[in-house]
Amino acid sequence: MTALPVPSAPAFVTFGADGLVPAVLQDVVSRRVLMVGFMNADALDATRRTGLVHFWSRSRAQLWQKGESSGNVSRLVELRVNCEQNSLLLLVEQVSAICHDGYPTCYYRRVDGAGDLEIVEPRVFDPSDVYGASSVAAPRPPLGHIVARWLDAYAWLRDHDLGDQSSTSRRLRSGEDFRPRVADELLELAGVLDGSHRHQGEAEDVALEAGQVLYWMLLVAVGGAVQPEDLNVTEVIQAPGTSSAAGLPGERLTLLSLAAAWPMVAPADVAVQVRVTVAALARVCALTSVRIDDLIAGDLASLSDRPYLERWAAAGSGAAGS
Repeated sequence: MTALPVPSAPAFVTFGADGLVPAVLQDVVSRRVLMVGFMNADALDATRRTGLVHFWSRSRAQLWQKGESSGNVSRLVELRVNCEQNSLLLLVEQVSAICHDGYPTCYYRRVDGAGDLEIVEPRVFDPSDVYGASSVAAPRPPLGHIVARWLDAYAWLRDHDLGDQSSTSRRLRSGEDFRPRVADELLELAGVLDGSHRHQGEAEDVALEAGQVLYWMLLVAVGGAVQPEDLNVTEVIQAPGTSSAAGLPGERLTLLSLAAAWPMVAPADVAVQVRVTVAALARVCALTSVRIDDLIAGDLASLSDRPYLERWAAAGSGAAGS
């Protein structure tokens, strides 16, 4: 790597031979680690001078301001240096999500015991909405196509013994009863609505818990041999109807009712129960400015990146949908 000039390097930090120092961004309020970038002396100077975080792009070989294209800037609150003075910690006020994938942190995936990546953070925005369609590989397909592919991926994991690589495949083939887990996630989502179960903001927590409900419901349905075409959830996402009581208080009561029913739902009734639950999730998401299609598309994107699903992705099965 070509060494970069280090003009007027401050005494409090030591740059590497390449003229760079790693810089960790952390939210000053939540203390969540947001991302790691690299600074040269110019980036550090621009950050301190403007109060807006700047980095040195190693791939583009140029200075850049975080959030310069999206508007999701990182405002410097406090600058710290480690014990050896060779890395930086920046406590920042972050405007919206920091990750270009639309998540509030670049560390939005957890590695489970099988080595699988599981999305554990809510998606805040669709990158194509922020950066334009040209920034993504292709425009998003119709909802029916996304849902069909999403359901088919779980069916593939059920029908192929990939338990040594995928915890989801292992669960789908285990015969374990996940109905109580669906109920638990519905209760947590109801708690988000009344403020008793919060991690972040309302929208972020709705996205996180609704995503968990969707995941465990699919394990029940697909693991119980319900065929993807029998779920018909696209229609209820597009037209979820209304609850018997208006607004979030009414939807919270619906979630509590669904939570009570899920542990006892009969196998023959699972498909209907899934559709009723998805409709409730769609209404809650709409009332809290969360897009349920983003939750599904995000899960599908995560699945599509798994090496053990390459044969499924290449086959393109289940691509049709209404």
